[in-house]
Formats: sequence, structure tokens, C-alpha cells
Amino acid sequence: SQYDSYLKFTVVRNPWSRAVSLYKNVMHDAVHQRNLRVPPDIPFPQFLANHAGRGMLRPQTYWLRNFSGAIPMDFIGKFESLHADFNHVCSLTGIGELPLPHQIRGASVNYRQFYDAKSSELIQKVYREEIELFDYEFDVA
Repeated sequence: SQYDSYLKFTVVRNPWSRAVSLYKNVMHDAVHQRNLRVPPDIPFPQFLANHAGRGMLRPQTYWLRNFSGAIPMDFIGKFESLHADFNHVCSLTGIGELPLPHQIRGASVNYRQFYDAKSSELIQKVYREEIELFDYEFDVA
């Protein structure tokens, strides 16, 4: 009953954007490359073929579902509207709006430029459930 009384929330991210973000992170970090056994010159489509649906690229629902298969969240925000959704969570808790710091800022890039038809379809297939559940599309950031 104590757990049920807590506000449970999470933030999800567009799976096409999320995959590019992880790829860029891995490509800039030799430790990630070594741990994931990723060559430093691996093209994005090959990275996806090797990692989509696995490890850090598991579907987001993997981390959200409880043992019964339900997603017991009171609120699911989106990375794409992080500041507004963070303010909404602050409002739900009664603490009022707070500034949301941005500590690590990567270079802004349009994730769509990384995809060809085959790699986009791979994301569509592997993450179909979360794409439908959280109303994501390839063409919408």
C-alpha cells in the first residue's frame, strides 16, 4: 500500500532518436566501444543490426513493465517535451515548478539523417510496441 501511494513516473524517448543517441555516445567513448565490442568505425546500420533490441537498446517497455506485464506508471512523459513534462511532475507532487538543469549537452543532430529505409524499418519492427504505446513516428521528433 505504501508503494501504491507513491507517484510513479518515467520519461520515454522516440526509439529512432534514442538509437542514434546511443550510437553517437558509443562512437565517442572507447570504453563503451570496448565493453560492447564495437569497432570504432562501425556504420550506424551495422550497429543497429547488432544491438537493436539488446542491452541498452532493449525496448523501453522492458524497464517499465512489472512482473504482471503492466506498466504501473501514474505519468509517462516524453524526452521530446522534457521541460513541460518535468513541470507537470513537479505540479503533481505539489512542489511547484523547478529549473531542470542540462548538464551534458551533445551536438544537436537530426536523427533522420542516420537512417536508410532498411534501418528505419528495423526500428519500426523491434520497437513496434512502444512506438504504438507512446505514439511515436519516424517523421516526428
